[in-house]
Amino acid sequence: MQTGKSLELSVGKFIVGNGEVLEGVHVGVEEGKIAEVSVKGLSGEYGEKVDLEDFVVMPGLIDAHVHIKYTGKPDTIEHTDEYLAIRGVELARRALMAGCTSLADAGAVRNVAFAARNAINDGVVLGPRLFVCGEMITMTGGRSTKPGMRMEVDGPDSARKAARQLLMYYGADFIKLGATGAISSPHTGPRHPQLTVEEMKACVEEAHNCAKKVHAHCYGEQGITNAI
Repeated sequence: MQTGKSLELSVGKFIVGNGEVLEGVHVGVEEGKIAEVSVKGLSGEYGEKVDLEDFVVMPGLIDAHVHIKYTGKPDTIEHTDEYLAIRGVELARRALMAGCTSLADAGAVRNVAFAARNAINDGVVLGPRLFVCGEMITMTGGRSTKPGMRMEVDGPDSARKAARQLLMYYGADFIKLGATGAISSPHTGPRHPQLTVEEMKACVEEAHNCAKKVHAHCYGEQGITNAI
């Protein structure tokens, strides 16, 4: 998301985030961050003036689980990675226009989400802050049935290698693990445990070594317990 402009916003209504709603507010923005808010006038000098008297300004929304490659249609495997990246950038832009300033993409085909994130971060396209994990790490035959959407592992060493590849080769912002099966996977029950505790522990260690977090797909008590 582009953040370099200095702006002075004249806002009709301003939702603070603690339940308070202010009217007739002036907002100063520097480097993408709110520098000051006042109903009387700003003390600092800002650049471009933007009239938002007919609009409501509020804190940006965060969607912590999206898949920017999806439109809701089961067509992901029918398209090239290039097409999916372009479509993903457009869907991310739409999310930004709807008020989501941060998205976490919780699983994508190969390097599609990384390409979208990098294009946004480089200012090539307009979009929200995009945090991505790339392919989900699963057991062999696990969680996802779609080609390119999972890295299959067997044992802690294999799991550790997959996590390292995502973190080091692509710069994953977090790691996604398939702790259980899924409703959408035809040959696995959604409550059946999949990755072992040892496999997940190896991935978590590698993520933490890079100061990154780990997400887990899981249904059912045993899968949740294993992940925790």
